[in-house]
Amino acid sequence: MKTRFFRTPKTEASIFGSRSFCAFICFHCLLFSNVLIGVERFDDDASLPIALETESDGSSERERHNAILFQSARSALDNGLASVAESIITSVLSSEEILDPELVLDLKGTLFLSLLNQGKIQEVEAMIDELVDHKDFPVYDLFLTYYTENDVSVLEEKLSVLLDEEITRANPWVVLLEGIVTYRKGGFLEANSYFERALALAVNSYQENQFEILIWREELMSGAGEESLVISLEMEIERTVNPTVRSQLTQQLAIALVSLDRRREAIDALELQLSLLGSDDRAQKDRLLMMIALLSERQSGKAKVVLEEILREGSSARLREMAFYSWVSAIDFESGDDFSMIEALLLSRPNDELRNHFLYVHSLKRFYEGDFEGSKVALNQLIEVESTDAIQSSALRLMVGICWSQTPAQYRLAAEHLLRLIQLETDEREKFRLRRYIADSYFLNNDFENALPYYQQVLSDDQISSENRDKVMFNLTTCHLQMGNVDAAKMVLDGIYGQQSALHELIWASEWNLNQYLVAGGRIDEAIERLESLEFDEASDETGGWFEESKLRRQWLLSFLYLRKNQFLVCLDSCEAALETEDQHDGENDQIAALFGELKLLKARALLALDEKTQAFAVFQSIRATALPETAAASYVFQARYHWNSGELLEAQDALVTLADRYPNSQYAPVALYEAAVNAEQQRQENSDQEAIALFERIATEFPEHPLNFISRLKQGDLLRRSNQFQLAVPFYENLLEEFAGDARLHLIEIALAESYLALGSSRREYTEEGIRIFERLADLNSIPVEVRIESAVKASAGLDKLGRGFRAEEMIWRAVGMIRSEQLDSVVLESTGRYWLARGILMLGEKLSERGQNLELYRLIDLAESMNLSGIELLRSHL
Repeated sequence: MKTRFFRTPKTEASIFGSRSFCAFICFHCLLFSNVLIGVERFDDDASLPIALETESDGSSERERHNAILFQSARSALDNGLASVAESIITSVLSSEEILDPELVLDLKGTLFLSLLNQGKIQEVEAMIDELVDHKDFPVYDLFLTYYTENDVSVLEEKLSVLLDEEITRANPWVVLLEGIVTYRKGGFLEANSYFERALALAVNSYQENQFEILIWREELMSGAGEESLVISLEMEIERTVNPTVRSQLTQQLAIALVSLDRRREAIDALELQLSLLGSDDRAQKDRLLMMIALLSERQSGKAKVVLEEILREGSSARLREMAFYSWVSAIDFESGDDFSMIEALLLSRPNDELRNHFLYVHSLKRFYEGDFEGSKVALNQLIEVESTDAIQSSALRLMVGICWSQTPAQYRLAAEHLLRLIQLETDEREKFRLRRYIADSYFLNNDFENALPYYQQVLSDDQISSENRDKVMFNLTTCHLQMGNVDAAKMVLDGIYGQQSALHELIWASEWNLNQYLVAGGRIDEAIERLESLEFDEASDETGGWFEESKLRRQWLLSFLYLRKNQFLVCLDSCEAALETEDQHDGENDQIAALFGELKLLKARALLALDEKTQAFAVFQSIRATALPETAAASYVFQARYHWNSGELLEAQDALVTLADRYPNSQYAPVALYEAAVNAEQQRQENSDQEAIALFERIATEFPEHPLNFISRLKQGDLLRRSNQFQLAVPFYENLLEEFAGDARLHLIEIALAESYLALGSSRREYTEEGIRIFERLADLNSIPVEVRIESAVKASAGLDKLGRGFRAEEMIWRAVGMIRSEQLDSVVLESTGRYWLARGILMLGEKLSERGQNLELYRLIDLAESMNLSGIELLRSHL
């Protein structure tokens, strides 16, 4: 009987808020999130199937994806893509999924920096209370103070607290703030030493540029703000003829104007000076443009225009790099922002120092547009050419995102990119995270052998959270089980019980799967012992419902195993003990309601085994009144089998037909109709064949896509032939050939059709010829099993004999023998039907050889039959 599963309801809420969420990883249903702990229903003589399927609601997989997205966002931030990082993280945090608390904090920290780098101070202020538990909170608080407090003493006070800690003192952002405090207090020369140290501690070029921009901004905001200084500078600029000196004075004027909160006038002064510079003053022009960009709104058209001019025409590599990061952080990758400037620079400046940066942005834009192939072309250039580790790391992360986003997902290729990525990584904490992604990629690709060692490495991390340990433990035990290492999986689970006293949800899922494998391997007593000793951790039931449901599942499985071992009284007691708690549930949980129905079904089966028919049937009635439709339908199946085994054939038939009538949408309905038809077929009573034909026809009409439809149609034709209705059988089979034209089992219909033609051959010779033609064609068909080809050759030979074509008939027998030799098979590997038809063909041939007195050939035929260990050898010898 088909295995049934009761699944947890799927999470319908989409985790993506926007296209940006898909920028690095797209979700797939797939896959290994919650184990599908199935309530199975088995025949008494069937082995217990393995319930190692998984639900596709994607909750655990989404958390893994979110973790990869976090790294992608950090990579985007490190490459100057602050707006991209913000978009990705906002989408993840806006989802309704329950995320790892540590990951949530890291995501918020990165979002904080992304907003800060875009100048979104109000949003940053709103976030600061959410980051109190973050390890970098003191640094975040300092920067918020820097941007929002005008009183330098407040910043200095907070900074002094951090400087007492050695680790924080080495943080480049803290060193930078030391310089800013010193600068604001008038120590301009001393501040420069802090700034230089901060630049030396920067971990990548983007951080260096951010520091320089902050230093420039500090110079702008902290300049002397006296009106007299502004007037003096304006007069000096009027008198100065030297363009270089005039440009420097204009920069000082802009600083003074900003200090007086006259930013618009500062920009006007800078633009005026720009218009006066000649073409030879490129370096001065770039500095003036950069100042205008810093003074303008970050995402304004003016800022973008001046930054693009620096990128196109600038002479200073450092200023161009600063301009690039400023420009790209102001770009919206999801909107229609113009990227033609990047495209043009890639074409016109093949040796540009920033070419790798341009390629990365180009590949990211292609990704947002859904052009995965175009994105991969650019990324492959970044990965293969000599570029910085930061650029290669970013390119590999985006490659992983593409692999996961494609349909179908390319998990193995993702693993290969992650393996290259881990070689570039220097941070040990990040390496552990990458190993988890590598393991997950192999796992989702069903490559359990390669996934297993990486999960083992992840488990060796003493800082892994208990929640993540349980997830990794589940996947690790799954790998062992899928590889057939049942005892290894058992050792893994036994080991974790030393770390926790009771079962959490995922550990219970692993335990369930282990027990399924133990039962499948005939280790039922061991499975029972494990199930009886399990203790559930009710306190860990944060998702609501798994604790009670899992206890019932454990009780169901124990009851089933007791029934399997013919311990019917123990099974009955087990079921009744669980059913006593039914009144404590409100019935709103479909999973629990289904479990109670299944327990009642086991109770009824145990009662039938104890010959308590009346009580069992009363339980069946209760199930049909209260249980879910599938469970109610299953009750008719077991009732019918009880009737059949008791010789109550009509009652069995009635139960099966009632099932199909009352539950036409049940998975059991076509099975019930088929069993009822077979029962009618075997009774050999008046009208029983017609009843069977009608039931088979119901399967074809009501369940045309069901696997039983094909065999049901064949049996309809068999019943027509059994009642000698060959004139009806021929068109029936011909229609089946059209109905199942693409089916691999089409040869079965052709054999039945050919036999029908041969049966009609006594009245018309052309029928016999048509039957022979079909059998000869089947004998030559290499795409069908050799047993079928042998049968077809022998049957064609028998038909040829009837037409008096003896030579051709013998040739067909020799062809059947030749099939064995050409396939290099011996008769032992043949199915019983193939052995039967081969022996029958050899006997037919031996009779012909005997009639002609060809004893030498007959001896050879006997030797051949003996070498193949076929039956009928003594009959062959009798012809000598």
